[in-house]
Amino acid sequence: MEARKCRYCSGAIPAEKRADTKFCSNSCKANYWEENKEKQKAPQAKAIQEKEKTKVPEKPLEGLRGVVENKPKIDVTAVKEPSKPIENEQIMPTTTKVERQAYKDASEAVKKAEERYQQVRNTYNNCEKYLQAWLQEKGRLQRVKPMRKFNTTNIDALAIMDKFDDEVSQSEDRFCKRKQVDEKIATLTDNKFKLDKILPAAKKELEEAQQKLKSILQYEPVKQKPVIFASGLIKGIGQIKLWQEEPRAEQTEIKQEEEKSISSRADIQSNSKLISSRELREMNYKCLNFQGRWSEFFGLPAVVFHLAVHGKPGEGKSTFCIQFADYLAKNFGHVVYISGEEGFSKTLRDKVVNNKIDNPYLFFADISSFEQIQNEIENNKFHFIFIDSLDNLRIDAARLRQLREYYPQSAFITISQSTKDGKMRGSQEIIHDTDIAVKVEDGVAETTKNRYHPRGTEFRVFPTSEKSANKLIGDRRNIV
Repeated sequence: MEARKCRYCSGAIPAEKRADTKFCSNSCKANYWEENKEKQKAPQAKAIQEKEKTKVPEKPLEGLRGVVENKPKIDVTAVKEPSKPIENEQIMPTTTKVERQAYKDASEAVKKAEERYQQVRNTYNNCEKYLQAWLQEKGRLQRVKPMRKFNTTNIDALAIMDKFDDEVSQSEDRFCKRKQVDEKIATLTDNKFKLDKILPAAKKELEEAQQKLKSILQYEPVKQKPVIFASGLIKGIGQIKLWQEEPRAEQTEIKQEEEKSISSRADIQSNSKLISSRELREMNYKCLNFQGRWSEFFGLPAVVFHLAVHGKPGEGKSTFCIQFADYLAKNFGHVVYISGEEGFSKTLRDKVVNNKIDNPYLFFADISSFEQIQNEIENNKFHFIFIDSLDNLRIDAARLRQLREYYPQSAFITISQSTKDGKMRGSQEIIHDTDIAVKVEDGVAETTKNRYHPRGTEFRVFPTSEKSANKLIGDRRNIV
């Protein structure tokens, strides 16, 4: 029988080893795989070195609308030149106008007071409208007379009993309706009485804020460094020079050090995974130009972002996401809403009808599993993908990362259920990975995490109605 040889050292493999053993010892096995691993890494390292040194942001998917460039404003310091004597020089003082911080604060206070007053006034008008409607209903019930269509002449006893039962039943219905109407009128009257006190206070607050704004000067003059003009060279704009002192020895040394660091920076930056802070500042990224209440709520998110929405059943999660999907489809691009929880049901149709959605760029998908998403939803077709919900489709953090890698140019908006204590059901890893997290409770959405805007902003999902009129009493939160 031919002796077996080790794949690494070519030595003889002991006879007591198993028949399928390819190495004479564990050390040879470890050394073989370690060298093989290094050989596989070599082509990858060479490919990385051949890439560009500066990372270029990926272009958004074609057809995306409403995108703006989010490039920070960088202050560029002018390079100072040694001052030289200029004949007939004149020092011209320069001033500029800067908006006062007090004026900005007062203007913001006026804006909030106007929103508060408008909200209270709308609630008062709705309360008045509902109250008048219920008073009309009460008057109508009072005008209804009993049937009394039967008498004892020429009618047998059975017919009399049947008609009598009908009249008693209708009388009981009228009594129940009158009781319900009286309760509604009492509640609305109480709310109207409270709003009668809140409305003048809100109006007074608005007037005081406006009066304070009028009493503050908007701009204040700020002096700048004087500019030297040569009397014979005023006509040449390019011949204006900044006033400056002679460069000191310390400044010369600092400039030399900067030149040395710039020359050595090319040696440090050897691949596309390492860039300087200056290059990072100058990089340009695309963002979605949200407007109105959506901008106040979300800010300006990146083209590809992840929003995680969670809440208890019936709190308004799906309605909020459908409203957001309609806004994205109207202003930015193609949207698909994966309805894994409701499917193509009447409840989903009612949400679309109640929110007055008729949008050719918004699509709905009846998908009930993770595997169906990649089979039914084409890649590079939709700019925004909604998943309702992760719990029904049994998608965890690992599977969600797989979807985001499969659709790299699509933003994801996911919906999850909440536990009794208000936290998102399942692993909190999804919250850590997301860009924006929103909690929906009692028809109000609130950001608990936002990388593009301060968190804690609120968004009213349902319009102000009779149900929310009572809740507004004493509630002075700023809701967009």
